[in-house]
Amino acid sequence: MKGLVLADVRKNQFLFHFRNLNFIYRIGFILLIVFVLLFLDNVISNQKEAWISIALFSLLLLQFHITRKDFRFIQVNIKPSILNIQIEYLVYSIPIFIVLSIKLMFFHLIVLIGTVCFIAIIKYNRITTYSYYTSYIKIHPQMFEWRSGLKKVFYFFAVIFIISLLLTPFRLVSIFMLWILSNFISGFFASNESIQLLSVFAMDSRKLIRHKILSTLKYTYLVFVPVLIAYIFFNPADIWFVILFLFNITIYLIFVIVFKYALYEPGKDFSGNQLILGISQLSVVIPFLLPLPAILALRFYKKAVLNLNQYL
Repeated sequence: MKGLVLADVRKNQFLFHFRNLNFIYRIGFILLIVFVLLFLDNVISNQKEAWISIALFSLLLLQFHITRKDFRFIQVNIKPSILNIQIEYLVYSIPIFIVLSIKLMFFHLIVLIGTVCFIAIIKYNRITTYSYYTSYIKIHPQMFEWRSGLKKVFYFFAVIFIISLLLTPFRLVSIFMLWILSNFISGFFASNESIQLLSVFAMDSRKLIRHKILSTLKYTYLVFVPVLIAYIFFNPADIWFVILFLFNITIYLIFVIVFKYALYEPGKDFSGNQLILGISQLSVVIPFLLPLPAILALRFYKKAVLNLNQYL
């Protein structure tokens, strides 16, 4: 396939999902875009904050790039593959482009474009790192999502964790880093396991879902809590914000697991439901979206139980 195929696919995916939203959700989506633009306009108030925003966005984009599962498919089937990925990432950058252009920060804009285009050409070697990290991190064999996920992104995951720990004296930077790590963790659940792996637990549907939720939260807290304690030490005034952030992360991860098993089909890829998951990710850092994953988790829980009953 030649031409700007990827941009065309993303446009069609967006239009398909948008048309399937009811009127209230469409209004909510538009308001979300407006909120993001206003938020960026407020955050990027000077050159220093512009550079920080570009750096954080680039880090988030890099995280998306090295964890995407269609990279090999694009390389083989879409030509020119790099140009298609670059245009896709530039589209994702439009909100920041708009704000930087309005504020006449053209040099920052050029740097952002260059960084985005550079990220698109990075070929991340997804070699299994199991033998390296299992010597230091003991993960229960039943937590195959974590074991499989860390095999692919362990080095980057570890670097983000270390950076978040080192930057705890600076307000909100470590929180943003942990939010990126939460996106990694949700990505661990992007594939549906086989029935054989599911049957290893020897549990009914409700117990299995509860076990998955509690185990995931345990490992997540083991990663997040040391950083958050250090952050509170340097920023004691933010203690309630930290508690709210951890609560939001908890609700989001509960939703990810419930949503996965509500749509579970043995061996099928779960990564096609990115719109709902993406909006739920934003709920962690955008307060007025907080009820969304909680409501959806309650809505999909019963469906998850009934769906798993077919296989257990």
